Amino acid sequence: MKAFLLSIAALAAVACNQPAEEPESAAVPVTETETRKSTQVLTQTKTHIFSDPNAPDTFKIVLEGDSLLNAAVTFDIVSHTGQRIYHETFTSDYLIGFGVEPGAPPAELEAVIRKRILEFFDEKNFIQPAIKSDMAFDPNYSDKQAWNEVKAYASSVGFMYLLGKEDGRRIAWSPTSGKVVMYFNCC
Repeated sequence: MKAFLLSIAALAAVACNQPAEEPESAAVPVTETETRKSTQVLTQTKTHIFSDPNAPDTFKIVLEGDSLLNAAVTFDIVSHTGQRIYHETFTSDYLIGFGVEPGAPPAELEAVIRKRILEFFDEKNFIQPAIKSDMAFDPNYSDKQAWNEVKAYASSVGFMYLLGKEDGRRIAWSPTSGKVVMYFNCC
């Protein structure tokens, strides 16, 4: 028994002198220059006139994660001068909208997400002018200041996209505010 206790004490002493290793799953802040451990699954990029009528901005959506169903999505707009003017993140399930039956198999959900990413920047999602002359302001779905700023800009370009089943968004550049504003948000 005494020999057993001595061997346990010796093992403990050796273990205490070993440097501790970081577990591979330890949370480490990620910077843009570091390699990400997750797999970039899908990316879509498009240049389009948006904040400046004379130079296109870059629209980019990146789905990144273990799979299409378990991923983070980042949507950015970078101006022609290299400044990020819009940034939004959400989970990939926000790309699943109408037309998907509850309990749909994973392969069907993945197909919907893939299609939504690939069509995110379709030309039909860009509107010029962002607010047509026959569109009426609705206080239930619009911010009055953002609406007026965008409407006053005759060459404004709007971009519309849907998150989930009922979160339709319209954004545009506001020269007055010097930023992208959401001028309409509805079902």
